[in-house]
Amino acid sequence: LITSASVALTLLLSSMTGFVLSRFQFRLRPLVTLFLLSGIMIPTQLAILPLYLLLRSLLLLNTHLGLILVYVAGNLSFSTFLLLPFFQALPK
Repeated sequence: LITSASVALTLLLSSMTGFVLSRFQFRLRPLVTLFLLSGIMIPTQLAILPLYLLLRSLLLLNTHLGLILVYVAGNLSFSTFLLLPFFQALPK
């Protein structure tokens, strides 16, 4: 249940983000790309304590929704950059 929900949500969000980054030219595109790239470069160990504090303040500790959100946030940057060359290779 948790895995399928997080994979579906990650695939939905990353495919939309990858499509927009590959097809449209907009002013904040380099900033969005840098933000996604920083999500890949930050080690997971640095995010554990802030994630715990955030989930505690949102009352999402020990819930399925909290776990799904953490999985999606952790995999969104990588899956977006994985889908980006695919969308760039498609004919316009």
